[in-house]
Amino acid sequence: MIDVIWDMETGDPDDFLTLLFLIGHPKVNLKAVTVTPGAPDQIGLVRQALKWFDLAIPVGAYNIDHEKHCVSGWHYKVYGPIPPSHDAEPGGEVLLRCCDENTTLITGAPLKNLGAAISLSSAHDGAVFKLGRLVAQGGFAGVGVVPAERQLGKFKGLVTCPSYNLNGDRKSALAALAYTGIGVRRFVSKNVCHKVYYARDARTFRGRQR
Repeated sequence: MIDVIWDMETGDPDDFLTLLFLIGHPKVNLKAVTVTPGAPDQIGLVRQALKWFDLAIPVGAYNIDHEKHCVSGWHYKVYGPIPPSHDAEPGGEVLLRCCDENTTLITGAPLKNLGAAISLSSAHDGAVFKLGRLVAQGGFAGVGVVPAERQLGKFKGLVTCPSYNLNGDRKSALAALAYTGIGVRRFVSKNVCHKVYYARDARTFRGRQR
């Protein structure tokens, strides 16, 4: 069993589908979910997913007062109307409390909540932020890393390329790279994660979850 915290956004379907996968995976103990930017419509969506599975875990928002709608139309088209919610704690505080040396934090959004947790470390009732493993979607793997025949067309020939998640909060990304309280850092880069491998094992697993 792997202890996991999931930090997500909702501009595309992938992060919400990842949330459902983590909730249903028999080898994952999902400890908490944090959301960027954390608008009420996003929190409502996450709360609805947790309700479907009768899962009571902390939910954090970077900015619960964010005024713009941040849930894509796809989510409502597939899952129907979902009311907004303000039932969320500050995301940095959730990470500070729930992360430890045995926890993996997976991020699919700009690292705002992680940056907030690092900033709170030692200054928040003396608590120190510790994290066993960070697995972040972000960065770029280009020429010299990805073989030419496996490069996506829009990235072909590029050595460097900005990526949304790390550029979305560069200060927090740099803080995450420098912070000594994170044991292992793994970045799943563009030109690597923008593909789908659907194997027989995945189909068998999905069938067991129905």
